[in-house]
Amino acid sequence: MGGGAAGQRITVGQHAESMPQSVEALKRGEIGFSHLSLMASLCRTMAESKMSSSFTEKPLLAKATDLSVREFARYCQHARSQMDQKGHELDQKDQTDGQSFWMRQADDGMWNGRLLLNNENGAALRALIDSLSRKNGAGDDRALSLREAWALAEGVNHCLRTMHLPVTGQRAPQLQVTATLESLLGAIGAPGAQLESAFPINAEMLRRVACDCSVSRVLLKGDSSVIEIGEWRRCISPALRRAVVLRDERCQWPGCDRHAAWTEGHHIIPWAAGGPTNKENVILLCFRHHYMVHEGKWILVVKANREVVVTPPTYRSTVAA
Repeated sequence: MGGGAAGQRITVGQHAESMPQSVEALKRGEIGFSHLSLMASLCRTMAESKMSSSFTEKPLLAKATDLSVREFARYCQHARSQMDQKGHELDQKDQTDGQSFWMRQADDGMWNGRLLLNNENGAALRALIDSLSRKNGAGDDRALSLREAWALAEGVNHCLRTMHLPVTGQRAPQLQVTATLESLLGAIGAPGAQLESAFPINAEMLRRVACDCSVSRVLLKGDSSVIEIGEWRRCISPALRRAVVLRDERCQWPGCDRHAAWTEGHHIIPWAAGGPTNKENVILLCFRHHYMVHEGKWILVVKANREVVVTPPTYRSTVAA
């Protein structure tokens, strides 16, 4: 067996004398071994704490016979907080101090990592992902793990788009992309756009990012030395966004109910192709559906009455005559 399972059995063996009724209940099949293991862990914790009251088996056994393992684990935490308030407080402080985050980019451009959060921060992240990982409109057949990955990305991008720091000398977090005009236009042979602290991105992803961003023009000589740096400007101004939000109220993809606060501005006629940045040419799309229009190659048409029609991509192989 694995180390965790072996450790559980050692803990049960060490504290079996302190919970004889529960051991008998296990033999009779009234509780499972996982219930007994949770009780033994609580007994060990109480014994190690110098500020705790004594371990009491009877009320725990009564709950163990009625609750599932997950529910009983939560109940044991409540019991711990009541019987050993100071020790529980110190444990949670240790958990907060022991949080960690690690993320690295692999050679293929994918990111992988490891996350360790305390009870409060983990619950907050879980609530965010749960709220954003619901199926998003008709035809959303993504696996749950994929929807949750998208939810995390959507939450991060929302933060980047809306975060404003007070005047403390710190700048709000930004995602910087550097590209040539040819890359933005998708010219054949143009280099990929350079994403800050990461690998290059393709032209279609660049155009999606450029739909709603701040742009700064940099002129270079042939040897890549800088001639001029123009002032940055926003493609979609706050005033224009407010007007579009009042009109659209939500993501305009048919069947999507994502609130306007969780959407991005999308240029119907691409900004890179000379499309105007005005109320008529901008609609709201959520993070996923904005991706589907650009990288997913879905065709989005807005009729004169502002009805939005979307058509899935078609892939045809052509043979030269």
